[in-house]
Amino acid sequence: MRSRLLFSLALATALAAPAALHAQSALAPVPIAPLPLPEARPAPVAEQPKPVEEAPKATAATPGSKLSDDEPAAPSARHFGISYGAGPGVLAIDLEIGHFYGFASTPLPLDVFVGDSFAAAALGLGANFKMGDPRWAFDVWLFGIPAHNTSMGIDRPNTMLAFGLGAGFHFTGTDGFMVGMKFPVIGTTISMDGHSFLDPSERALMFYMCSFLTLPSITVGYRF
Repeated sequence: MRSRLLFSLALATALAAPAALHAQSALAPVPIAPLPLPEARPAPVAEQPKPVEEAPKATAATPGSKLSDDEPAAPSARHFGISYGAGPGVLAIDLEIGHFYGFASTPLPLDVFVGDSFAAAALGLGANFKMGDPRWAFDVWLFGIPAHNTSMGIDRPNTMLAFGLGAGFHFTGTDGFMVGMKFPVIGTTISMDGHSFLDPSERALMFYMCSFLTLPSITVGYRF
């Protein structure tokens, strides 16, 4: 009986040993492979903003220079001009500084057309404005014409003053060549010797007659 118990105990021990080993292996921790660490990379350098290209600054045209190949050259600084032209036969000088414009003119020689019965001179002061082409300018001015006309008769005004508003254009090339025109716009005439005109229409007629004989309608000349 004793031997049978010992045999049963030995058999149970033998059968329980593999199960215990299996349970122990199941409870043992499973080795975990270490995760690879990320490679250290240098911190990105902040990109510098690209410099903004400035638009080319517009340069003012200097006298005698061109802004582009398509634009005409502005005339160099020329102020004093002398010209001669139809009026009939009018000699004129003028002065142009900035927007200021002034001129003086007189018929020469007038005796070819009206003898020695008429003498006059014109003086005008005003302004000029450059047009699209800097060589061209538009002029506007007030002017006066003192005149002496002996053909009016003894009882009519012989010494008079015509005055009014006038306008014109002139062109000045880069080489100084100048061409221009002037024309009266509106005005009147007053007597300077005590005799009176018949009516306002006669005053206006004398204004335009004096202007035609004294203003340089179309002139050609040179500006210095």
